[in-house]
Amino acid sequence: MLKILLIAVNLYCASANDAKIFTPYFNMSLKEGGYIPSSGNIFTGSDIDSNAGVLFKLARDHNLLFLYNFDYSGPGFEPQDTKTFSQREMAHNLNVEYRYQLSEKLRLRPGYSLYRKYVRMGGNESWDNGLYNSKGNGFQFFMDYGFRKESTITASLLYRKIEFPNYTDLLYEFQSSSLNSEISGGMYDQNVIQYSVKHKYKFLSYGFSYIKQNYDKQKVLNSDLTYSNSKQKDSEYIFDIQSEGKYRNLEISPSITYLKHNSNQNFVRYKSITDTSPQFIEDAYSYKDISFNLPLSIKLSDKWFLNSSLSILKRYYVSRPPRDINNDYLLTEKQNNSLYTTFISFKKSINEIASVSLYYAFTSASSNNKFEVYMPYNYTGNSFGLIYNISY
Repeated sequence: MLKILLIAVNLYCASANDAKIFTPYFNMSLKEGGYIPSSGNIFTGSDIDSNAGVLFKLARDHNLLFLYNFDYSGPGFEPQDTKTFSQREMAHNLNVEYRYQLSEKLRLRPGYSLYRKYVRMGGNESWDNGLYNSKGNGFQFFMDYGFRKESTITASLLYRKIEFPNYTDLLYEFQSSSLNSEISGGMYDQNVIQYSVKHKYKFLSYGFSYIKQNYDKQKVLNSDLTYSNSKQKDSEYIFDIQSEGKYRNLEISPSITYLKHNSNQNFVRYKSITDTSPQFIEDAYSYKDISFNLPLSIKLSDKWFLNSSLSILKRYYVSRPPRDINNDYLLTEKQNNSLYTTFISFKKSINEIASVSLYYAFTSASSNNKFEVYMPYNYTGNSFGLIYNISY
Protein backbone atom coordinates (compact mmCIF):
# COMPACT_ATOMS: atom_id res chain seq x y z
CA MET A 1 0.00 0.00 0.00
CA LEU A 2 1.39 3.37 -1.00
CA LYS A 3 1.35 5.08 2.37
CA ILE A 4 2.79 8.32 1.11
CA LEU A 5 -0.44 8.92 -0.82
CA LEU A 6 -2.90 7.93 1.85
CA ILE A 7 -1.70 9.53 5.05
CA ALA A 8 -3.86 12.51 5.96
CA VAL A 9 -2.14 15.68 4.89
CA ASN A 10 -1.24 17.07 8.28
CA LEU A 11 0.46 20.20 7.04
CA TYR A 12 2.04 21.80 10.03
CA CYS A 13 2.27 25.26 8.55
CA ALA A 14 1.63 28.14 10.88
CA SER A 15 -1.95 29.35 10.97
CA ALA A 16 -2.63 32.51 9.06
CA ASN A 17 -1.91 35.55 11.17
CA ASP A 18 -4.44 38.39 11.02
CA ALA A 19 -1.59 40.79 10.25
CA LYS A 20 -0.15 38.66 7.43
CA ILE A 21 -1.39 38.07 3.90
CA PHE A 22 0.68 34.90 3.62
CA THR A 23 2.73 32.67 5.91
CA PRO A 24 5.70 30.78 4.38
CA TYR A 25 6.87 27.35 5.46
CA PHE A 26 10.09 25.49 4.70
CA ASN A 27 11.68 22.31 6.03
CA MET A 28 14.63 20.43 4.59
CA SER A 29 16.48 17.42 5.99
CA LEU A 30 19.76 16.08 4.58
CA LYS A 31 20.95 12.68 5.76
CA GLU A 32 24.11 10.72 5.04
CA GLY A 33 24.40 7.33 6.72
CA GLY A 34 25.95 3.90 6.65
CA TYR A 35 24.57 0.42 7.31
CA ILE A 36 26.44 -2.65 8.58
CA PRO A 37 24.34 -5.84 8.28
CA SER A 38 25.12 -9.16 9.95
CA SER A 39 25.54 -10.68 6.49
CA GLY A 40 26.24 -9.04 3.17
CA ASN A 41 28.10 -5.88 2.25
CA ILE A 42 28.42 -2.61 4.13
CA PHE A 43 26.74 0.20 2.24
CA THR A 44 26.01 3.89 2.58
CA GLY A 45 23.00 5.97 1.62
CA SER A 46 21.81 9.54 1.30
CA ASP A 47 18.38 11.07 1.71
CA ILE A 48 17.01 14.51 0.92
CA ASP A 49 13.55 15.39 2.21
CA SER A 50 12.35 18.94 1.61
CA ASN A 51 9.01 20.72 2.01
CA ALA A 52 8.17 24.23 0.87
CA GLY A 53 4.78 25.85 1.22
CA VAL A 54 2.83 29.00 1.72
CA LEU A 55 -0.50 29.72 3.43
CA PHE A 56 -2.43 32.59 1.85
CA LYS A 57 -5.00 34.51 3.86
CA LEU A 58 -7.74 35.27 1.33
CA ALA A 59 -10.27 36.64 3.82
CA ARG A 60 -11.11 36.34 7.50
CA ASP A 61 -12.37 32.75 7.28
CA HIS A 62 -10.78 31.71 3.99
CA ASN A 63 -7.21 30.43 3.51
CA LEU A 64 -5.39 28.69 0.66
CA LEU A 65 -2.42 26.37 1.24
CA PHE A 66 0.21 25.22 -1.27
CA LEU A 67 2.77 22.60 -0.23
CA TYR A 68 5.49 21.02 -2.40
CA ASN A 69 7.57 18.03 -1.29
CA PHE A 70 10.73 16.63 -2.88
CA ASP A 71 12.34 13.42 -1.67
CA TYR A 72 15.45 11.61 -2.89
CA SER A 73 17.05 8.47 -1.51
CA GLY A 74 19.99 6.57 -2.92
CA PRO A 75 23.62 5.59 -2.40
CA GLY A 76 25.96 7.77 -0.39
CA PHE A 77 29.31 9.17 -1.44
CA GLU A 78 31.07 6.71 -3.77
CA PRO A 79 34.41 6.59 -5.64
CA GLN A 80 34.30 7.92 -9.20
CA ASP A 81 35.03 4.49 -10.75
CA THR A 82 32.38 2.52 -8.83
CA LYS A 83 31.01 -0.21 -11.14
CA THR A 84 28.13 -1.45 -9.03
CA PHE A 85 24.75 0.28 -9.08
CA SER A 86 22.52 0.86 -6.07
CA GLN A 87 18.79 1.53 -6.23
CA ARG A 88 17.74 5.16 -6.03
CA GLU A 89 14.36 6.89 -5.83
CA MET A 90 13.09 10.40 -6.46
CA ALA A 91 9.58 11.75 -5.76
CA HIS A 92 7.71 15.02 -6.27
CA ASN A 93 4.45 15.82 -4.45
CA LEU A 94 2.20 18.86 -4.73
CA ASN A 95 -0.77 19.49 -2.42
CA VAL A 96 -3.26 22.34 -2.66
CA GLU A 97 -5.76 22.81 0.18
CA TYR A 98 -8.55 25.35 0.65
CA ARG A 99 -9.48 26.04 4.28
CA TYR A 100 -12.87 27.48 5.15
CA GLN A 101 -13.77 28.26 8.76
CA LEU A 102 -17.51 27.70 8.43
CA SER A 103 -18.17 28.44 12.10
CA GLU A 104 -16.33 28.69 15.39
CA LYS A 105 -16.36 24.88 15.71
CA LEU A 106 -16.39 23.65 12.11
CA ARG A 107 -13.66 23.88 9.46
CA LEU A 108 -13.75 22.40 5.92
CA ARG A 109 -10.57 21.53 3.99
CA PRO A 110 -11.03 20.30 0.40
CA GLY A 111 -7.84 19.71 -1.57
CA TYR A 112 -6.08 18.26 -4.58
CA SER A 113 -2.87 16.20 -4.75
CA LEU A 114 -0.46 15.44 -7.58
CA TYR A 115 2.67 13.30 -7.43
CA ARG A 116 5.40 11.67 -9.54
CA LYS A 117 7.81 8.98 -8.38
CA TYR A 118 10.87 7.66 -10.24
CA VAL A 119 12.78 4.49 -9.35
CA ARG A 120 16.07 3.33 -10.90
CA MET A 121 16.93 -0.33 -10.28
CA GLY A 122 19.92 -0.64 -12.62
CA GLY A 123 22.61 1.38 -14.34
CA ASN A 124 21.06 0.84 -17.78
CA GLU A 125 17.64 2.07 -16.60
CA SER A 126 16.85 5.76 -17.09
CA TRP A 127 14.69 7.78 -14.72
CA ASP A 128 11.86 7.89 -17.27
CA ASN A 129 11.84 4.15 -17.98
CA GLY A 130 11.98 2.72 -14.46
CA LEU A 131 9.88 -0.43 -14.03
CA TYR A 132 8.39 0.86 -10.76
CA ASN A 133 7.87 4.48 -11.79
CA SER A 134 4.46 5.76 -10.77
CA LYS A 135 2.30 8.86 -11.00
CA GLY A 136 -0.98 9.81 -9.42
CA ASN A 137 -3.48 12.50 -8.64
CA GLY A 138 -6.70 12.84 -6.73
CA PHE A 139 -8.79 14.84 -4.33
CA GLN A 140 -9.18 14.92 -0.55
CA PHE A 141 -11.72 16.37 1.82
CA PHE A 142 -11.22 16.97 5.56
CA MET A 143 -13.74 18.19 8.10
CA ASP A 144 -12.58 19.33 11.55
CA TYR A 145 -15.16 19.74 14.30
CA GLY A 146 -14.24 21.01 17.76
CA PHE A 147 -17.23 20.10 19.88
CA ARG A 148 -15.66 20.89 23.24
CA LYS A 149 -12.53 22.46 24.69
CA GLU A 150 -9.33 20.66 23.56
CA SER A 151 -11.39 18.04 21.73
CA THR A 152 -11.51 17.74 17.93
CA ILE A 153 -12.89 15.15 15.54
CA THR A 154 -11.50 15.00 11.99
CA ALA A 155 -13.26 13.02 9.26
CA SER A 156 -11.64 12.63 5.86
CA LEU A 157 -12.12 11.16 2.41
CA LEU A 158 -9.20 10.68 0.00
CA TYR A 159 -9.17 9.39 -3.56
CA ARG A 160 -6.08 8.65 -5.68
CA LYS A 161 -5.72 7.42 -9.23
CA ILE A 162 -2.31 5.71 -9.35
CA GLU A 163 -0.60 4.62 -12.55
CA PHE A 164 2.50 2.51 -13.18
CA PRO A 165 3.12 3.20 -16.89
CA ASN A 166 6.10 0.83 -17.24
CA TYR A 167 5.05 -2.03 -14.97
CA THR A 168 3.97 -5.33 -16.51
CA ASP A 169 3.43 -8.94 -15.42
CA LEU A 170 6.32 -11.31 -16.18
CA LEU A 171 4.13 -14.42 -16.09
CA TYR A 172 1.70 -12.79 -18.51
CA GLU A 173 4.58 -11.85 -20.81
CA PHE A 174 5.93 -15.40 -20.73
CA GLN A 175 2.54 -16.91 -21.50
CA SER A 176 1.73 -14.43 -24.27
CA SER A 177 5.22 -14.30 -25.83
CA SER A 178 4.27 -11.21 -27.78
CA LEU A 179 5.79 -7.79 -28.17
CA ASN A 180 2.49 -6.11 -27.29
CA SER A 181 2.37 -7.73 -23.86
CA GLU A 182 5.98 -6.81 -23.19
CA ILE A 183 5.54 -3.10 -23.76
CA SER A 184 1.94 -2.71 -22.65
CA GLY A 185 2.71 -1.73 -19.04
CA GLY A 186 0.11 -0.40 -16.64
CA MET A 187 -0.53 -3.78 -15.04
CA TYR A 188 -0.37 -2.25 -11.58
CA ASP A 189 -2.65 0.75 -12.20
CA GLN A 190 -5.12 1.19 -9.36
CA ASN A 191 -7.78 3.37 -7.76
CA VAL A 192 -7.43 3.98 -4.04
CA ILE A 193 -10.06 5.37 -1.65
CA GLN A 194 -9.45 6.03 2.04
CA TYR A 195 -12.10 6.84 4.68
CA SER A 196 -10.79 8.03 8.04
CA VAL A 197 -12.00 9.44 11.32
CA LYS A 198 -9.79 10.64 14.16
CA HIS A 199 -10.54 12.03 17.62
CA LYS A 200 -8.05 14.07 19.63
CA TYR A 201 -8.70 15.05 23.23
CA LYS A 202 -5.92 16.82 25.10
CA PHE A 203 -2.95 14.41 25.12
CA LEU A 204 -4.79 11.40 23.64
CA SER A 205 -5.73 10.69 20.02
CA TYR A 206 -7.11 7.63 18.28
CA GLY A 207 -8.46 6.91 14.83
CA PHE A 208 -9.77 4.40 12.32
CA SER A 209 -9.14 4.16 8.56
CA TYR A 210 -10.54 1.96 5.83
CA ILE A 211 -8.71 1.75 2.49
CA LYS A 212 -9.94 0.18 -0.75
CA GLN A 213 -7.45 -0.59 -3.52
CA ASN A 214 -8.97 -1.70 -6.85
CA TYR A 215 -6.72 -2.62 -9.78
CA ASP A 216 -7.61 -1.66 -13.35
CA LYS A 217 -5.90 -4.54 -15.19
CA GLN A 218 -4.28 -6.96 -12.75
CA LYS A 219 -6.27 -10.22 -12.72
CA VAL A 220 -6.38 -12.87 -9.98
CA LEU A 221 -4.15 -15.90 -10.58
CA ASN A 222 -5.80 -19.34 -10.68
CA SER A 223 -4.35 -22.62 -9.48
CA ASP A 224 -3.92 -23.78 -13.12
CA LEU A 225 -1.61 -20.76 -13.72
CA THR A 226 -4.18 -18.91 -15.79
CA TYR A 227 -5.74 -15.60 -14.93
CA SER A 228 -9.40 -15.42 -13.95
CA ASN A 229 -11.84 -12.75 -15.02
CA SER A 230 -11.75 -11.26 -11.51
CA LYS A 231 -9.52 -8.25 -10.93
CA GLN A 232 -7.25 -7.92 -7.92
CA LYS A 233 -8.77 -6.07 -4.96
CA ASP A 234 -6.99 -5.16 -1.74
CA SER A 235 -8.27 -3.50 1.41
CA GLU A 236 -6.93 -2.37 4.78
CA TYR A 237 -8.44 -1.67 8.18
CA ILE A 238 -6.25 0.47 10.43
CA PHE A 239 -6.80 1.41 14.05
CA ASP A 240 -4.26 3.50 15.95
CA ILE A 241 -4.00 5.16 19.33
CA GLN A 242 -1.38 7.66 20.49
CA SER A 243 -0.65 9.54 23.68
CA GLU A 244 1.56 12.56 24.24
CA GLY A 245 3.10 13.54 27.55
CA LYS A 246 5.57 16.10 28.85
CA TYR A 247 7.28 16.37 32.22
CA ARG A 248 9.87 19.09 32.68
CA ASN A 249 12.52 18.42 29.98
CA LEU A 250 11.10 15.04 28.97
CA GLU A 251 8.64 14.44 26.12
CA ILE A 252 7.18 11.03 25.27
CA SER A 253 4.56 9.93 22.72
CA PRO A 254 3.86 6.16 22.65
CA SER A 255 1.58 4.74 19.95
CA ILE A 256 0.04 1.40 18.97
CA THR A 257 -1.29 0.51 15.51
CA TYR A 258 -3.28 -2.49 14.32
CA LEU A 259 -3.53 -3.11 10.57
CA LYS A 260 -5.42 -5.85 8.71
CA HIS A 261 -4.59 -6.22 5.02
CA ASN A 262 -6.82 -8.34 2.76
CA SER A 263 -6.07 -9.36 -0.83
CA ASN A 264 -7.75 -11.76 -3.23
CA GLN A 265 -4.47 -12.30 -5.12
CA ASN A 266 -2.70 -15.67 -5.10
CA PHE A 267 0.92 -16.72 -5.67
CA VAL A 268 2.74 -19.44 -7.59
CA ARG A 269 6.28 -20.57 -6.65
CA TYR A 270 8.78 -22.02 -9.15
CA LYS A 271 11.76 -23.64 -7.40
CA SER A 272 13.83 -23.29 -10.56
CA ILE A 273 13.49 -22.34 -14.21
CA THR A 274 12.98 -26.01 -15.07
CA ASP A 275 10.30 -26.62 -12.42
CA THR A 276 7.35 -28.38 -14.09
CA SER A 277 5.24 -28.64 -10.91
CA PRO A 278 5.07 -25.16 -9.37
CA GLN A 279 3.45 -24.68 -5.97
CA PHE A 280 0.22 -22.67 -5.81
CA ILE A 281 -0.44 -20.64 -2.65
CA GLU A 282 -3.91 -19.25 -2.19
CA ASP A 283 -4.45 -15.93 -0.36
CA ALA A 284 -0.71 -15.35 -0.17
CA TYR A 285 -0.82 -11.61 0.51
CA SER A 286 -3.29 -11.19 3.38
CA TYR A 287 -1.75 -10.40 6.76
CA LYS A 288 -2.18 -8.66 10.11
CA ASP A 289 0.27 -6.12 11.55
CA ILE A 290 0.68 -5.00 15.14
CA SER A 291 3.17 -2.20 15.74
CA PHE A 292 4.34 -0.30 18.81
CA ASN A 293 6.43 2.86 18.82
CA LEU A 294 7.89 4.70 21.82
CA PRO A 295 9.65 7.99 20.91
CA LEU A 296 11.32 9.94 23.70
CA SER A 297 13.03 13.33 23.74
CA ILE A 298 15.08 14.92 26.53
CA LYS A 299 16.21 18.54 26.50
CA LEU A 300 19.74 18.49 27.89
CA SER A 301 20.37 22.22 27.52
CA ASP A 302 19.25 25.17 25.43
CA LYS A 303 21.02 23.73 22.38
CA TRP A 304 21.42 20.00 23.05
CA PHE A 305 18.71 17.31 22.82
CA LEU A 306 18.74 13.54 23.28
CA ASN A 307 16.20 11.68 21.12
CA SER A 308 15.52 7.96 21.21
CA SER A 309 12.84 5.49 20.18
CA LEU A 310 11.91 1.84 20.37
CA SER A 311 9.72 0.31 17.66
CA ILE A 312 8.33 -3.21 17.31
CA LEU A 313 6.52 -4.59 14.28
CA LYS A 314 4.85 -8.02 14.20
CA ARG A 315 3.37 -9.43 10.99
CA TYR A 316 1.20 -12.55 10.81
CA TYR A 317 0.19 -13.93 7.41
CA VAL A 318 -3.32 -15.34 7.24
CA SER A 319 -2.62 -18.20 4.81
CA ARG A 320 0.96 -17.98 3.52
CA PRO A 321 3.15 -20.83 4.83
CA PRO A 322 6.86 -20.26 5.52
CA ARG A 323 9.65 -21.97 3.57
CA ASP A 324 12.59 -23.97 4.84
CA ILE A 325 16.18 -23.48 3.67
CA ASN A 326 15.50 -25.77 0.69
CA ASN A 327 12.64 -23.56 -0.56
CA ASP A 328 9.99 -26.11 0.45
CA TYR A 329 6.77 -24.86 2.03
CA LEU A 330 5.92 -25.91 5.59
CA LEU A 331 2.21 -26.30 4.91
CA THR A 332 1.22 -26.90 8.54
CA GLU A 333 2.51 -23.44 9.60
CA LYS A 334 1.78 -19.79 8.83
CA GLN A 335 4.55 -17.29 8.14
CA ASN A 336 5.23 -14.59 10.73
CA ASN A 337 7.86 -11.85 10.83
CA SER A 338 9.23 -9.64 13.61
CA LEU A 339 11.19 -6.41 13.37
CA TYR A 340 12.73 -4.58 16.35
CA THR A 341 14.45 -1.20 16.03
CA THR A 342 16.14 0.98 18.63
CA PHE A 343 17.23 4.50 17.73
CA ILE A 344 19.24 7.17 19.53
CA SER A 345 20.49 10.57 18.40
CA PHE A 346 22.15 13.68 19.80
CA LYS A 347 20.87 16.90 18.24
CA LYS A 348 22.46 20.32 18.50
CA SER A 349 20.60 23.49 17.55
CA ILE A 350 22.93 25.71 15.54
CA ASN A 351 20.53 28.64 15.52
CA GLU A 352 16.78 29.27 15.42
CA ILE A 353 16.25 27.43 12.12
CA ALA A 354 19.12 24.93 11.75
CA SER A 355 20.23 21.84 13.65
CA VAL A 356 22.57 18.89 13.21
CA SER A 357 22.13 15.36 14.60
CA LEU A 358 24.35 12.33 15.00
CA TYR A 359 22.36 9.08 15.16
CA TYR A 360 22.74 5.33 15.69
CA ALA A 361 20.15 2.59 15.18
CA PHE A 362 20.11 -1.15 15.78
CA THR A 363 17.73 -3.43 13.88
CA SER A 364 16.89 -7.07 14.57
CA ALA A 365 14.66 -9.06 12.19
CA SER A 366 13.45 -12.63 12.61
CA SER A 367 11.02 -14.93 10.81
CA ASN A 368 10.05 -18.58 10.61
CA ASN A 369 10.71 -18.26 6.87
CA LYS A 370 14.23 -19.62 6.37
CA PHE A 371 14.58 -19.38 2.60
CA GLU A 372 16.63 -16.21 2.13
CA VAL A 373 18.26 -16.51 -1.28
CA TYR A 374 16.46 -13.46 -2.72
CA MET A 375 15.44 -11.54 0.42
CA PRO A 376 16.78 -11.70 4.00
CA TYR A 377 14.30 -12.46 6.79
CA ASN A 378 16.63 -13.17 9.73
CA TYR A 379 19.36 -10.62 10.34
CA THR A 380 20.68 -7.81 12.52
CA GLY A 381 22.02 -4.47 11.40
CA ASN A 382 23.70 -1.33 12.69
CA SER A 383 23.17 2.03 11.04
CA PHE A 384 24.71 5.41 11.80
CA GLY A 385 24.88 8.79 10.21
CA LEU A 386 24.52 12.55 10.26
CA ILE A 387 21.36 14.63 9.72
CA TYR A 388 21.27 18.34 8.92
CA ASN A 389 17.92 20.09 9.20
CA ILE A 390 16.61 23.55 8.34
CA SER A 391 13.07 24.58 9.34
CA TYR A 392 11.16 27.84 9.55
